[in-house]
Amino acid sequence: MFGNKMHGQTYGAEVSADWNVVNRWKLSGSYSWLKMSLHLDPSSLDASSTAAVGESPRHQFQVRSYLTLPQRLEFDSELYYVDSLPAMRVPSYERVDARLAWHARESIELAVVGQNLLDDRHFEFGGIDITSPTQAKRSVYGELTWRF
Repeated sequence: MFGNKMHGQTYGAEVSADWNVVNRWKLSGSYSWLKMSLHLDPSSLDASSTAAVGESPRHQFQVRSYLTLPQRLEFDSELYYVDSLPAMRVPSYERVDARLAWHARESIELAVVGQNLLDDRHFEFGGIDITSPTQAKRSVYGELTWRF
């Protein structure tokens, strides 16, 4: 039987809201807060488990905008903030995504999407060995959606 002999408490809260600014424009946002308090029993030989506290962001928020434009166009954009992950040496980051779509017909949509527009790349996760962290790269791509 294996065990790290750790105990602790977590506390958190999340709030979200939607606002229809006008008939064709909607804003949506959310915020979350997490507090972790982990402790090893004196008889534990596990020296790494309490690092889990620094593997989850304490603060995160996002704001999204959905705008319906004339000529069957839509413009959506998102702003994200994620707090640092100190145990993985990942700094906090902000991210902006955007999407412009055209509804050629009721069943056909063409879109251009841009992700991570503020930076050419940023760390999102440290990985187990910290030498090969996960990075999110800037990307721009097209979408064709056919609904039938």
